[in-house]
Amino acid sequence: MILLIVKNIQSKYRGTIKNYMLEVKPMVFVGNINSKVRDFLVELCNNYSEEFIMVLDRKNHIQGIEIIKKGFDNIQDICGLYAVSLKNRKIQ
Repeated sequence: MILLIVKNIQSKYRGTIKNYMLEVKPMVFVGNINSKVRDFLVELCNNYSEEFIMVLDRKNHIQGIEIIKKGFDNIQDICGLYAVSLKNRKIQ
């Protein structure tokens, strides 16, 4: 299972992604795709979107997932572990 989140991509490229994956929310896609299609979608997102993140499961990784991203600076790979930083919010 693969999760893809894209920000600011043109509708024609969004339609291309929909050919391979199911859009569960606007700009959020899930699906089972092979490595050739995955590489095609990563290249498409690199060229035509401001930010994207693709989460791949069942990888030989300490957390069992792999993350491919452009932008999303709050996600860092630290010694093989993915860390997500959250902005501090004031509690009222």
